[in-house]
Amino acid sequence: MCPDAHFYQAASSEMFGKINENTAKREFKVLSTKPLRLCQGICTLGMHQLQESYGMHASNGILFNHESPRRGIEFVTRKITDGVARIYHGLANELRLGNLDG
Repeated sequence: MCPDAHFYQAASSEMFGKINENTAKREFKVLSTKPLRLCQGICTLGMHQLQESYGMHASNGILFNHESPRRGIEFVTRKITDGVARIYHGLANELRLGNLDG
């Protein structure tokens, strides 16, 4: 209905599971064990299919290390900034990060 439409899908590198981002290649398979990330991988493949089969402008951005206000608290940088803010506002006395080995 709109052949000039452009699609952009922001995907996460977590759809590949544990990889070394310095050696990431376009040919990696979707291996994530996280359901949300697996769905992102499937959507990414769908975007490629739109582009290859129908000639549509469909782009994927596979985001590796980046920061965003929407980033979940489970990421260390977000956990640190949240912890610092809580200490500053008197809501906490310490910052706990958990296991730093994995």
